[in-house]
Order: sequence, then C-alpha cells, then structure tokens
Amino acid sequence: MSDPKYKRYVTEMFERNREKMMKFMLLNQDYGKDKKGLKEQFDQEGKEIQEIVEEWMGRLCKQMEKGQNGSYSGKLADKFLQEVVKYFTYYHEIGIQFKKGR
Repeated sequence: MSDPKYKRYVTEMFERNREKMMKFMLLNQDYGKDKKGLKEQFDQEGKEIQEIVEEWMGRLCKQMEKGQNGSYSGKLADKFLQEVVKYFTYYHEIGIQFKKGR
C-alpha cells in the first residue's frame, strides 16, 4: 500500500530541498541543546524552511479548498505539519521570542 499523499509531498519536499533540509535538521538538533546560543541562527534559517513548508502545504491543500472537500483541507495541513515536526522537533519555535524569567 502506498503512503498517503501528504507523506509523499513531505518526502518530495525534502528531496527537492535536500541540502537546506539536512542543514536545518542538524541545526534543529543542536538548537535543542543550546537554545539561547543558537536562537538567532535557528530563526534565520528556520524562516527559509517555513517558506518551503508553506509552499508545499499550499500545493497539497489548494485543490481541496476549491471542491467539496474544503473542510478536510485544515486536517490535511495538520497532518502535513505533524510529519514535518517528526524531522524538526522545534519547528514551532521558529520566530518565537522567549521572555526572560524574573
């Protein structure tokens, strides 16, 4: 049985952007160990990764939004992002500013 369409899109996105994705995957791992020291670099490189992810998510969901399956588009986007987060654990922290504790 073949993979669901959203998984195929994630795979193709990674293949077409292999160098950037691998570089950010390594940075993502290092960021988990040193969030303060790598925050600026993580956010800068992460913005580019976010743009790629959003482009591919748009490709996946745009046809659904036009048809009868528009309500499934959001769920499909969520599944796509869940798949991305498997590779980039801290993906949702890109661009997030943390306040210092008291």
